[in-house]
Amino acid sequence: MNSLAEKFKWIGTCLLLVGVTLNILNNPELQQYVYPWNLVINQLGTGALFVSALIQRDKPYIVLNGVLTLGYLLGAANAFYPLSDMLDDLILYVLLKNLLPFDLS
Repeated sequence: MNSLAEKFKWIGTCLLLVGVTLNILNNPELQQYVYPWNLVINQLGTGALFVSALIQRDKPYIVLNGVLTLGYLLGAANAFYPLSDMLDDLILYVLLKNLLPFDLS
């Protein structure tokens, strides 16, 4: 097993556990402190797992973590620099259309 991939897996796992904890705390009283940092932490965690999947050439996990990383990246970008929902949908559609092995129509 590749030790670099293992390190990225553990880093990603720890970040996602912190991110999930922040998601649980994302209630109206704490939202001003938690949001958008929960998105950023989750994006970093899925990004680390994406890198691990790339190193190991694990195609299903490359697709899964690539799409999750993109989703969290768009969410975090939207939190700091608001985009329209239509633009988010268009970007996601174009990327998924090129990644998935079947037609989205």
